[in-house]
Amino acid sequence: LFHFGSYGTEDGQFLYPTDIAFGKQGEVFVSEYGGNERINVFNRSGEFQYAFGHFGSDEEGFIRPQSIAISPTTGNLFITDAGNHRIVERTPKGDVVQIIASAGREIGELLYPYGIVFDSDNSIIVCEFGNNRLQRFSTNGEVIEVFGGAGDTNGLFKTPWAIEIVPNGFIVADTGNNRLQRLPDMMAF
Repeated sequence: LFHFGSYGTEDGQFLYPTDIAFGKQGEVFVSEYGGNERINVFNRSGEFQYAFGHFGSDEEGFIRPQSIAISPTTGNLFITDAGNHRIVERTPKGDVVQIIASAGREIGELLYPYGIVFDSDNSIIVCEFGNNRLQRFSTNGEVIEVFGGAGDTNGLFKTPWAIEIVPNGFIVADTGNNRLQRLPDMMAF
């Protein structure tokens, strides 16, 4: 066992790390918010390599980078930028490729996107904390389907926080309802 990082604002330090993802070249990507608003990148041994992002709403900025999913085809990072209500695709070196969605309640818009995962079709599925739903997007940002809504019965959510892929479906952390929901492979209810 070993650890890396410490509390602080310097390179390789953390303020509220929120997610970890592993790149195709062995990189360890760590999202964090609470002041740093960036992605720290380490090698497999835990040595700091570089960071990207800063507090802001510009193309390079983040407000609460919450979760990271790595594209199985390109190796790019898809980052939920919760406070900016968007998903940002970046290369492993941090270059912005595209921004998906903007703030709102309509289909294709996001309100506090938290969890993100790639499915077996290479689509991204996003948990929206603010809209109490999941949205499935193509990697170029087109909406494929929407699922859920506010409520406490099966298939409805209250502030969903995270999503993970499991055989034949997904598990969603339905945080406000204090439960996990197992959903079939999107989203045949």
